[in-house]
Amino acid sequence: MVKEAITRLMDSTPGTGWWEWLGEVVFMLRMSISKAHGYSPYMVVFKLEPLLSAVHLGVEGLDLTDATPDT
Repeated sequence: MVKEAITRLMDSTPGTGWWEWLGEVVFMLRMSISKAHGYSPYMVVFKLEPLLSAVHLGVEGLDLTDATPDT
């Protein structure tokens, strides 16, 4: 999932390296809601809904709704 997300972001912004997007992708994975249990990893740890979304980061075309593991 991380590789696909970084590849899509790199394709949309030529000349960037994977390391430039790693932080954003990991952040979005932590904020994305799992279809398995309906919570994001952030929600599980902090018991709060995350305040930022893909729209705030400017990567709204990046769909990570099922990016979290089904654990």
